[in-house]
Amino acid sequence: MNSSARIDYLLVADHAVVINGLLNLIAGNFTDIFRPGKDAASIVNHFSVALSILIPRALAHQLHTFTIRLENQDGTVVLGETTASFSVGLPPNAPEDWEQHVVGVAQFNINFPVPGFYRVVAAVDNESDSKHWKFRVQDVGGT
Repeated sequence: MNSSARIDYLLVADHAVVINGLLNLIAGNFTDIFRPGKDAASIVNHFSVALSILIPRALAHQLHTFTIRLENQDGTVVLGETTASFSVGLPPNAPEDWEQHVVGVAQFNINFPVPGFYRVVAAVDNESDSKHWKFRVQDVGGT
């Protein structure tokens, strides 16, 4: 059994929220953001990033940290970043192979400086595991 925390999944959505441990999504897994061509760089784009982190039994009751970062395609410009810490216990009578799945969401409100390719990168416990999600920002319509 793997004894490090790892990211089960990472995705983007128009909106996401965790309620009572359940992930609720609206328009999840997008790969394109379309902006109206006129004044596109001044438009604030709202979207959510959701992830699930697997915590093995041996790492229960310990402090864990995850970071979600929004970058340009090659990672040279960071447009936004958030970090959170959490710990998770064990339910009563949990079997020896029990694993916890912790779901988290971050909200971003971003002015993308230019159209092009971007990515969200999530990492857990000082980069012990990471995943990324790539998407494209496109300007469409009027000038």
